[in-house]
Amino acid sequence: MYISGLTLTNFRNYEYREFEFDCNTTVITGDNGVGKTNIVEAIVFLSSLRSHRTNQDTDMIMFDSPYAVLMGEFVSSNGTQKLNILINEDNSKKIKYNNQDVKRVADVVGKLNTVIFSPDTLEIIKEGPDKRRKFLDVAISKIDRRYFSALQMYKKVIRQKNKHLKHFEGDDKFLVLDTYDQLLAQNGGYIEYKRRFFIDKLNELLCDIHSRLTGTKNDVYVEFESQVETSDRSLDEIINDYAEMLADVRFKEIEKRSSVKGAHTDDIAFYVNRKNAKKYCSQGQQRILLLSVLFAQTDIALSETGESPVVLLDDVLSELDNKRKQLVLDYISDYQTFITTASNDDPLLNMINDYTLIDLSDEDII
Repeated sequence: MYISGLTLTNFRNYEYREFEFDCNTTVITGDNGVGKTNIVEAIVFLSSLRSHRTNQDTDMIMFDSPYAVLMGEFVSSNGTQKLNILINEDNSKKIKYNNQDVKRVADVVGKLNTVIFSPDTLEIIKEGPDKRRKFLDVAISKIDRRYFSALQMYKKVIRQKNKHLKHFEGDDKFLVLDTYDQLLAQNGGYIEYKRRFFIDKLNELLCDIHSRLTGTKNDVYVEFESQVETSDRSLDEIINDYAEMLADVRFKEIEKRSSVKGAHTDDIAFYVNRKNAKKYCSQGQQRILLLSVLFAQTDIALSETGESPVVLLDDVLSELDNKRKQLVLDYISDYQTFITTASNDDPLLNMINDYTLIDLSDEDII
């Protein structure tokens, strides 16, 4: 899979701009503030219908404009596909896929699959559990449409349940809680099942990829901190265990007037030689570890969907020495890749065999 065209209207600093891409590597150069990352963000949004930079879609609308439009064209094993997204200032969206109106976001998430590494990616290790859950949710949603739907339903039911718990009075309220917990067990159980599946796949690949990027053999793995036992468990078993877990905390939740356990409280931890990477790895070591994780993600996406994802490296290679840069470039050579860098004189360009250059030096700095 590769993206062949991108048209932006009133998107960030682009009033109107068309881009055409080859299936090889595209290097985007220009000073800070000219819009390199905005191109990357647009591709990410076409992939997951969420930005990796902001939680507010309206932030991507050009100042004083009532809307923004993204139009992407990409080529997969099914031929050329087109995805158009209109973002209105009231935060509503209108989506078209191959010129047909799309009613459900789940129907287009992951149609264009991407894997991104940006300076903010380090937050996956450095920050709190919500960052790590977001990483899992975005990665899995792109390869499993049912997961995305289960996640959306789970979040909706959790909000409803918490509202119900805040005003809990009377025996009839228990029947409503039973309904909520049944829905949470079904959807939360599936979320836990697929998170375990994805993490197991990561762990099958991580040591080898990390070794290739570092030149040393280390024991690298991800540990899943789930609210129910997921190792070697079937989906039905996890759903049953999830229902029992909710029953066990029923009166605690009534006392706290909030949901206290579930998929929304999961976490993951990264380890190198049995040491927690958040506590014991330097920032450079964390960067290589996360590159290994994201490259494993590209391989999983390819094996699960049959389509190679688009790799986006936004201002990250400058932090690596030349040896590591070459190893990274070698690993992703079979994928369409976008790389941002400040200068078209960057020695990095000499390491890439075949690339297209987009020079934004003449763009206005914002």
